[in-house]
Amino acid sequence: MTRLHADNIDVERGIVYIGVGSGVERVEGPARFSWDQRSYVVDSVLDHWVEAGNWWRRTGGPQTGPGVAALGVDDGEREVWRVEARRVSAGRDCPVGVFDLNFDWSAGRWLLIRVHD
Repeated sequence: MTRLHADNIDVERGIVYIGVGSGVERVEGPARFSWDQRSYVVDSVLDHWVEAGNWWRRTGGPQTGPGVAALGVDDGEREVWRVEARRVSAGRDCPVGVFDLNFDWSAGRWLLIRVHD
């Protein structure tokens, strides 16, 4: 089951690992995050991708209205990190959860967008 969210979160970036076996890569990404007054530590990154957003709105002349940033078109480009994480205070025996964390480049903020059960 997947629960959708659009909750602001605080993220601490650090070195995280993506991949398995010999294909493991070290990158900078979300290492810890706070959500709903709870702190989580990222155990592993399951996937990472960038969604281009409304790329078709980039063409043409100046635009105004909802969804348009002050310095140009806000095309909604966002970076999504699917991570396994556990609550910090619950210890190593705490069950691991799967979370989709989203960095919205145009807004400069992090959101929790999905929790997978």
